Amino acid sequence: MIFEHSFTSGIGIFYLLLTAIIHVVLAVAVYSDALSTRRAGKNIYLLNGFFWFILTLVAGIPSAALYWFVNKFDRA
Repeated sequence: MIFEHSFTSGIGIFYLLLTAIIHVVLAVAVYSDALSTRRAGKNIYLLNGFFWFILTLVAGIPSAALYWFVNKFDRA
């Protein structure tokens, strides 16, 4: 019941909008980086840039971190 009141008070709507904005910004950043990586002649691992974009749009921070770990982490 507390969950319903948080949306009517405006806090829930603010949280929802903030989360959506973060997901969109991260997804655009991941897609932009994937395009620039492909233009540089390097490979994108696991998925192509569009699917990384969709995954980040849906899952947010964990998928952006996974993209960084898989594609940007320097392998020794």
